[in-house]
Amino acid sequence: MPRTPSIFKPDPNIDAVCANDIMTGAIESRHIANEEIENKHLADDAVDTDQIADDAVDTDQIADSAVEAAQVADGVLLPIKAANVTSNVAIPVAITYDVTTGAADIKIFNADAPFKFEILDVIVQPRGASTNGTIKITNGTNDITNAMVCAVDQTMVRAGTIDNAYSTIAASGTLQIVCAGDTPANTIGLVTVIAQRVA
Repeated sequence: MPRTPSIFKPDPNIDAVCANDIMTGAIESRHIANEEIENKHLADDAVDTDQIADDAVDTDQIADSAVEAAQVADGVLLPIKAANVTSNVAIPVAITYDVTTGAADIKIFNADAPFKFEILDVIVQPRGASTNGTIKITNGTNDITNAMVCAVDQTMVRAGTIDNAYSTIAASGTLQIVCAGDTPANTIGLVTVIAQRVA
């Protein structure tokens, strides 16, 4: 007796069944043989993330190079979606801001931080000379770091102190750069905040 083919084997000559015609739960993965459905058989937007159960796809089920950067929409992968590996391991986040004109109230986040995070380090790369120039990080009200010297072009500096009473920024919180000096507008540089997402 010939082998009965899988009832869901794609047929290039058939395009009669739409997603709306199939009862929810009617098709399970056990009904589909390996490699019988390929990307070309799925219409654009045929499967949304809310149609995939938690833990339904493991990393070992995704072939190398199956997903390229060009296939991931902007904003789809955020640090908030990256789970902690263990309670003692976190994925660091680098938040950068290029200060091209110094000021006392430069908002990196203005009551719109995308997720809750704790600041671990702050690094400043001065990009110009500024007499008595300094840069510090605040939460809009309280100082998080000390005032770091930002006076000599290209001379890297980092936070000497971080106040853990204020170093955790809530989701929708504020993160601010404060520039000072004889001429605050000349206190410029690339500010990098190293943080970790927290629950």
